[in-house]
Amino acid sequence: MAILQKKHNFTTSSLIFHNMQTPSTLSHKIKVCYRAFRQLQKHGPQVKIRGAEERVCQNCGRTFVGNFCPACGQNATLEKFTWKNLFENVVLSFFSIDQGFWRTVLDLLYRPGYMIRDYLNGHRVPYFKPFQMLFVLAAVILLVVQLYYGDLSSARNEFMQSSFHALFKIFDPGSEIKTDNEIDRFLLTRMQHGMQAIQHMAWPETVKRLSSMLYDWLVGNLTAVVFLFMPFMYVAQRRTFRHTEVGKSLNGPETVIAMVYICDHWLILCLISTLLSYFFPMVLFAVGGLMFLCWILDLHQLYQMSYLKAAAYSMLIIFRLWLYIWIISLLLSLCFFAWAFIQG
Repeated sequence: MAILQKKHNFTTSSLIFHNMQTPSTLSHKIKVCYRAFRQLQKHGPQVKIRGAEERVCQNCGRTFVGNFCPACGQNATLEKFTWKNLFENVVLSFFSIDQGFWRTVLDLLYRPGYMIRDYLNGHRVPYFKPFQMLFVLAAVILLVVQLYYGDLSSARNEFMQSSFHALFKIFDPGSEIKTDNEIDRFLLTRMQHGMQAIQHMAWPETVKRLSSMLYDWLVGNLTAVVFLFMPFMYVAQRRTFRHTEVGKSLNGPETVIAMVYICDHWLILCLISTLLSYFFPMVLFAVGGLMFLCWILDLHQLYQMSYLKAAAYSMLIIFRLWLYIWIISLLLSLCFFAWAFIQG
């Protein structure tokens, strides 16, 4: 059976290689590459198992078969030190945070849902733990924001001012409306009046200071924000997917792990957007839409549903999340006013 399986794998690989080598149209090559990418998405990079010959561990002396010693974990193949691997050791010492960090980052970028399913199904050695990754990413984002906060803030304000200026110019109250349709004329007139009211609106200084303080707190306490919203996200996600096939198979702790990995995916996008916004400030205004699209990708791969259905479930989760937060805020406000009334 093993020989037949190897022969089948060899035949499949040979056919794929033959299809790539034979003259064909560009669309056919694109289809073959796309199928290969889809297989990589679903299964991820596979571990290459070395031959079945016995090896002696150079660290503890144990005889074993495989890639690593089962007693001490040392690699089965150790190369003699050269200038090349010495340079690689120096470079990797700066970028190797812990086992599986960069592999997890890469998998979260192109196969997030499949990676979460692999982790929940027991394929855990190659990946960074979800909560540890959350803390590391939040610390890195805080460091980046502290280094570039002034430039990012000025660039964001400058882009907002230019955007509002262009918007006001389009709906300038002094511009003439050139249309014979009464409905279009009515709507454009109302838009002009609305823009005029916004343009002359003077926000109180207290509101500006509170919004700035809130933004600074949110940026500096991303981990706290995630943990603050996690109970609401947990309830919303459990109730939304409780009738789906995959949702029924996930228990509470597994749902939490999936949620944390999705939050890690969002933080990676925030970090990339923050770095890019230093050169392209307009990227900041696309972060929300990009996170929503990536959330759809997460749910599509994790819960094995179509993109359209994943988008609908995402909107349902957002609605439930907003509803739960609004109810809790209302109850807390009522409790505060009741306490103030009793004290008064």
